[in-house]
Amino acid sequence: MKNLLERTLGELGRLGLVSLAIIAGAAALQYYGVTPLESREQALAQRLESQTAHQRASGARAMRDAAPAAKLAEFYGYFEGEKTTDSLGRLNKLATASGVELRSADYRLQSTGSRIGRYEITLPLSGSYAHIRAFLEKALVEIPVLSLDQISFHRKQAADATVQAEARFTLHILQEDLP
Repeated sequence: MKNLLERTLGELGRLGLVSLAIIAGAAALQYYGVTPLESREQALAQRLESQTAHQRASGARAMRDAAPAAKLAEFYGYFEGEKTTDSLGRLNKLATASGVELRSADYRLQSTGSRIGRYEITLPLSGSYAHIRAFLEKALVEIPVLSLDQISFHRKQAADATVQAEARFTLHILQEDLP
């Protein structure tokens, strides 16, 4: 046995011995270092997941148990800061930036009997279908208190690139912010 070990060490040489030492060190590092850390990482991930689920549940419970007045105040807070004139100005800028021509507009204030007012806006639009669609998408994303109620498209001839459209929006805004 001793001869076999001496002969093997002689055939391996210094480079072989260093390689064996590195392999043994890597195996020890894997067993004593990486494996325990992986186990700890899994435990921490499970703990984080359970805490997150608990927080979500307690947040939903807090919202459910909150006083109706607090819920209503939070709802109205969503509309604060949105001025009618600012929203209408942004609507016009978005149309121009999208390549849509606004010829005129019709504005009507609808009485709702609540703090949230409804400002109905009818816009005749002119442009390509793609430009009008891009305008509508940008308007609904950038003005979160705006809703698209109805849209109709007209084309004089089938080959025309320009489309005439009429869009009816509702701007939902606090009554005190209405002009």
